[in-house]
Amino acid sequence: MAQRGNQLDQEKFCCSICLELLKDPVTTTCGHTYCMKCIKSHWDTEDEKRVYSCPQCREDFIPRPVVRKNTMLADLEVKQSDDPVSSVLSVILSLSGFITKHLNIKTSTLLLFLAF
Repeated sequence: MAQRGNQLDQEKFCCSICLELLKDPVTTTCGHTYCMKCIKSHWDTEDEKRVYSCPQCREDFIPRPVVRKNTMLADLEVKQSDDPVSSVLSVILSLSGFITKHLNIKTSTLLLFLAF
C-alpha cells in the first residue's frame, strides 16, 4: 500500500508527454503541467491548424497560449539518484526552503518538526 502511495506521488511530478520527471515545468491555462520542451513540441505539430490543445484534457486554445514556468514545481525538482536517502533529503531541503520562505516558519522549527 505504501509503495502505491509513493508511485502516485512520483506520477504527480512526471510529464504526461515524455513520462519522465518534469524538466523546466510549465503550466497551461487549463492547469496541466508539462516539460517546456514537450508542450512546445506538441504545439509545434498543431501550428498548421492554428488550434492548440492540452494533451490531457483536450481543451482548445486559440491563439497558441503562452506558458509560464511553474516555480513551485521547479523549486521542488527532484534530482534522480541511485541513493534514495539523498533523494529524500533533496526533497526535504527543497520543501524546507519553500516553507520557510513562503509560510514564515523558522528553519529550526521546521527541522524540529521533521525530526519527529
